[in-house]
Amino acid sequence: MPLVFRHILFLFLLVIAFQQASFGQVTEGQAREMLAEKGISEDTLRDRLLRKGYDPERLRPDQIEEFQTVLAETIREIESERVVPERNQNQPPVLPDVSPVIPGENSPTSITKITETANSDPDKLPIYGQQIFRDNSLAVFQQSDEITPSDTYIIGTGDKIGVIGFGRSQFEEIMDVGIDGFIKPSGGLPRILIKGLSLGEAKELLFQRYNQYYVIGRGEFQVTITKTRNITVNVFGEALTTGAFSVPGFNTAFNVISAAGGPTDIGSVRNIKVISGKNVRVLDVYEFMSNPEVVKNFYLHDNDYIHIPVAEKVVSIMGAVNRPMSYELLDKENLSQLIKYAGGLLADGYLSDVQVIRFLDDRRIVTNINFKELSQGGGDYVLYNGDEIVIKTIEDNTLNFVNVSGAVQFPGRYERRAEMKISDVIDQSILKPEARLDFAYVLRYQPDGTYQYERINLRDIINDPASPENLILNDGDQIQILTLKTYSDLSFFTVDGAVRHPDTFSFN
Repeated sequence: MPLVFRHILFLFLLVIAFQQASFGQVTEGQAREMLAEKGISEDTLRDRLLRKGYDPERLRPDQIEEFQTVLAETIREIESERVVPERNQNQPPVLPDVSPVIPGENSPTSITKITETANSDPDKLPIYGQQIFRDNSLAVFQQSDEITPSDTYIIGTGDKIGVIGFGRSQFEEIMDVGIDGFIKPSGGLPRILIKGLSLGEAKELLFQRYNQYYVIGRGEFQVTITKTRNITVNVFGEALTTGAFSVPGFNTAFNVISAAGGPTDIGSVRNIKVISGKNVRVLDVYEFMSNPEVVKNFYLHDNDYIHIPVAEKVVSIMGAVNRPMSYELLDKENLSQLIKYAGGLLADGYLSDVQVIRFLDDRRIVTNINFKELSQGGGDYVLYNGDEIVIKTIEDNTLNFVNVSGAVQFPGRYERRAEMKISDVIDQSILKPEARLDFAYVLRYQPDGTYQYERINLRDIINDPASPENLILNDGDQIQILTLKTYSDLSFFTVDGAVRHPDTFSFN
């Protein structure tokens, strides 16, 4: 484990330890023993903190206080997850509180079956996309005024269609879609078959028919779904709740999956099948998250089936990416696509040495790849189920600069260019009038991280840029310009006694 994390962990374990005991010194070893007694490994704690967005090795000073609270809460969470309550063997198991959708009026009660979460390992990163079905991001609509069906909604028996005309011809009526699929308009119009049409197709058909009997323009004619039918949808496979759900027909497959609690921990979010007779549609949650418009393609019919299979290719990514999590990939998706799903690299992400941890031939192996070079050549790195990717960060050893401090107008860092000399930096930083010109210092950066002082004469450099004093600068060099005031001896005299304003004055 990195040394920085160990120091931070030890620091906060001390805080927790002193909260629990009011005496004694706690050593680092004792702090680790305390963590071990709680049954928590340092790696587990670190991974859990990373999932919460806190990287112990990259904390900013303003995050320290907040991190202390998060650390204590995380330890308590892990402890509580490892506690398994005892129960009498004769008692039935306590099932998760996952309620099926409330059936509509005169609809059969939904038959449900609760399945255990297939993977309850608290240390495993969750699969991205599963959370939208678990955090109430997708509601299940029960009333027609909660949502307006889009033009892709498929009309079926039991729907109520509202038709309104306004302008020179005015009319308004609500019609039921009968078992035979027809609606029966008033005013002498013949019945019209609309079952199986999308709402958009029905709007066009009804306008054409009504336009033959009324004087109306397209802007004076409106068709709406005033009430939708109830449908029964069967959910099976890797769903937290499986069985039959009775819902209003304007709900999509996304809403029904949400009502079922979403996929289990091993359930797919990329290859969910929506089966309508012989028609099979594949629901991809990642596609929906990048383009919510695809929801319009997943309206349901009565007695449709939704099958959630096991995710076949799950890969986790950690380190310098915006969203470290596990992701389900399709067969042809590999490392470049994984990084995109993870929200891309952080600014300090390092692709020249990407670590891939893989299970191969009954053993765990580690491979380091130069993905920057590979991707620049148009290649990609093939991933397999269970792979773990670690993106390293660029070390803070940037040295392609020189630093100027002291008696200059613009102190600070300047980009070091090839063959850059002291005079070049002086021209950019601009000397102050009080700058001492007879000598200054250049601190030459050394490979061991130390600096070597060299004295220079700024006056010679200004008068003759070709002077040997005008050194070529190296990465990390620092120029220190002294001020004349630093070397001025100040004298004072004091007036006291029978005077109006006794004081001390500088002596020029």
